[in-house]
Order: sequence, then structure tokens, then C-alpha cells
Amino acid sequence: MKMNFGVRLGKTLSFEEIIREVRNAEEQGFSHTNCGDLPWLNRDPHVILAVMAMSTSKILLGQAVTYSTPIYHPVVTANITATLNRLSGGRAYLGLGSGMKLGAMLTPQPIEEVRNTMQFVKDFAAGKEADWYGAKMKSGWIKERDAFPIYLAAEGPKMLELAGELADGVISLGFHPELIKWKKELIAKGARKAGRDPESIDYWTRGIVYVTDSVAKAHREVSPYPALYAKISKVLQSQDPDYAALRERLNRNCGGLAEELIAHSIRVAKKWEPEWFEVIDAPFSKEVSDLLIDFFHLVGTPEYLTERIKQVGELGVNTISVWHGTVVEQEKRRQDIADHLMPHFRN
Repeated sequence: MKMNFGVRLGKTLSFEEIIREVRNAEEQGFSHTNCGDLPWLNRDPHVILAVMAMSTSKILLGQAVTYSTPIYHPVVTANITATLNRLSGGRAYLGLGSGMKLGAMLTPQPIEEVRNTMQFVKDFAAGKEADWYGAKMKSGWIKERDAFPIYLAAEGPKMLELAGELADGVISLGFHPELIKWKKELIAKGARKAGRDPESIDYWTRGIVYVTDSVAKAHREVSPYPALYAKISKVLQSQDPDYAALRERLNRNCGGLAEELIAHSIRVAKKWEPEWFEVIDAPFSKEVSDLLIDFFHLVGTPEYLTERIKQVGELGVNTISVWHGTVVEQEKRRQDIADHLMPHFRN
């Protein structure tokens, strides 16, 4: 089975470290790398990605993810990514998200604005005239060859369907098979609505991949991410028909798993605060259970992780997108992936 592996880099690394680590990641066989884009948490991703582009020759490069209109006008996002694509020799992709609710720091885009952003970027980055609420814009330098793929970060039903309609790929959290099946069905629904082949949409499952003989040893580094630890309870208690379907299938096929996840998530939510987002030793992280970790991440022995990856590959996952933002020895953990997991997924 062929599986790609990508990794996020660059949150607080020095430029010397960025150059060394992205070169190492390329040599180890990682197919892509990416940077987060929350200005109060990490250095500017576009500067980092430019440095990465000039230091490598094969690895794909992009944001994972940027939030466009809450932070940038879409013409800026399109222009930056097209510039990076030209600089890297066609290795750039745009990782786009709607944002999330983080106190007063960030508010999610409405779904229609995400749709308009994606359509604008697609047109502008292909050298066409693009429309942004009546304002017509066409690049003075971008050509059709500068177009790049757009990956949409999608968790909820509407975003997953939108990804099926418009995106080249999807970046989505969680490694549980029933969660992946549910998400893939919604993506396929959106794709069919747009007359697209659902199998043409590249699916990345994102989370922490940590090779270890004990989940307890990894708990400190794995428990601060993602925010969904605290929010999955609301998702699974929602009366929305799509969320209700997820709750029902988790309970039916996995021995009441949805009710367990709700109970575990509520304990995390009681201590969740936006300022502790992606911060190691956050107070809420002590409430994160092994059950939540196993639902969202891949943590365990090489044998266990290999079987889990084969399982998600059979469901149509194309890429394991590794997030190591709170992992302490990141180079060691990447080398563990390269040594113990990648050899099983090269063909």
C-alpha cells in the first residue's frame, strides 16, 4: 500500500533550524511540509515557506492552514501562494481553513465566504479575472501555469461537502475509522453535487504520530492538541442530522463510543481556555484521556501504528499529515516515522 507522509515545521524554529529540518524531512521521505498561520503563535509562514523552497528540491510546501479573510484579503493569499509556487518550481499548495472561535482573537468565516474565497483564489491564481463581491481583479504577472492545488481544512458537514465541491484535497483531523468513513461520505456527497469524482479528491488525515511503547510517555506532548478534545462533546450532542448520524454510528459500531467520548470531552471542556491553545502543560491537558488521544492521533508501537495506517489507507486516506507542534524531540519523532513506518508504505 502506498501512503504519503507530511509534517508541519517552523512554529518557533530559528531559520538555521528550519533549513536543517526541512532538508532532513525531504531526505527522510516526507512528501510535504507545512506551516501554521496564527500570527500570535508562530513566525510568519510565508517567510518560512520561502526559506524552505530555496533550501529543498522535491518536498511540497504550503500553509496548514491559513484563514484568509479573518487575517488576509484573498487576493493577498492567492498572490503569496502563486509567488511561492513560482519560487519553488511548482511545489506549492494552499492550505485554507475557515478559522475557529478563539476568544476575541479569531472568528470563523461563514461557509459562503469560504466558498467565495476558494473560487476567487482558483480564478486569480490561474491568471483569470476574479470577482470579490463585485470588485474585479486580474494579476499582472500570474499565468495559468502558476495555478496550485487548494486543500481545505474541513471538520463539519458543510465544510466537508464544500471540499467535495471545490477543493483539490481535504485536511481533516482524526484517525478513528468510523470518523473517517463519515467524513468521506460527506465529501463524496459534495463531489457528486458538483459532478466530480469523489476519488479525485486527495484526503489527508492529520494528527500527532508518536512511536512509543507507552501512551503515558507521550501524554504530556500529545494532550495539548487539538482543540477538538474539548469540543467533540458538543459535536456529538448536536441535533444536526449529520452529527446525529455520526453519534449513532459510533455508538452502534463501536460499543457506545460516542457516549464515552462525550463524557471524556466534557471533563476537558471545563478547563479549556483559548489562551492555552497548542500550549504544552496547558491545564486542560491533564484531563485528556487515552481514549481521546487514540481517537485523534496515532500513538503506540510500530506494529500497532502500521496496522492503524493500513486500516485508514483502505478507507481512502492518501496522506498522513503529521502535526508535531507540541512534541519536544521533533527530529527524533520524525526519524522514528521514517525508520519504523514509512518502509511499509512505499508501494
